[in-house]
Amino acid sequence: KMKTFHQLSEELQKFAEANDASKAAAYHQKMMKHHDAWAKAHDHESNNVGPRSQEKHSYAETDHSNAADMHKKAHDALKKHGASSLEYNKAHDSANSESQSAHMSTSDTAKKWKTAGKPTHSTPSIEKHA
Repeated sequence: KMKTFHQLSEELQKFAEANDASKAAAYHQKMMKHHDAWAKAHDHESNNVGPRSQEKHSYAETDHSNAADMHKKAHDALKKHGASSLEYNKAHDSANSESQSAHMSTSDTAKKWKTAGKPTHSTPSIEKHA
């Protein structure tokens, strides 16, 4: 039996939404990994520097941990509610906001680190909604 235009259109829409959700899931997983690596690096550095630097690295470690947590929440909201849901969109925006805070905290630390703990992967771009 031949499908109607409406049926084909609905199938295409579902495919597009699944593709968007897949890309969004990969984005949040990449950001969780990124922020986890930087949180560990700042924690390691904070244990090997003087008090002033220690405080800045400690803040950065906390901000990166928060960002990783928020990207996990966004990933969970995506799986539970879908890419076009209000819940996911709010969680996505919150995660991106936390990412920006974490990147600002890192930029407040010394450019040259005392330990070799600084991650070498490139920083992923913060992505807007699909």
